Amino acid sequence: MYAFLLLLHFAIKDSVYPLSIIFYASPLILIILFGVITTFLYYRRKKIFYCLILLLSLLMGYWFSNHYILPKTLTNTVKSASILFWNIAKNDNGFPNKIVSKKMEEFPINILAFVETNKVSVKQIENIEAKYSNYTFKKLKGNMIIGDKGKIESVT
Repeated sequence: MYAFLLLLHFAIKDSVYPLSIIFYASPLILIILFGVITTFLYYRRKKIFYCLILLLSLLMGYWFSNHYILPKTLTNTVKSASILFWNIAKNDNGFPNKIVSKKMEEFPINILAFVETNKVSVKQIENIEAKYSNYTFKKLKGNMIIGDKGKIESVT
């Protein structure tokens, strides 16, 4: 059974549908725990016992290096851009000025992206451009509006 689970995990996986259910139901950590139990059953047969310990050590090393990830603190030397992405379809009165202004005060937002802007009028777009003058706004196909600090040279 243990050899079948190992074969399933590392070789067969998704090739046969019913076996894929067993594969996803028995993650590698459960296979390792099953291996520990199997190892204790073969304690008196030293060759099998040591082979199972070696196999479990390799599996645990594989699991720790590929599946068990400790959180890492990353430092980024490049200035990262923050994006405000908003679906404004459910706003009955068009553009949500108050909410966007509040979010822009909380966070240093570089890119404003709004989707489903079919209820936003041309006058509201002009008001947005006047209010956020340090952004360049473009109306895109598919009822989208995008604003960027700086210039938008081309839209593809």
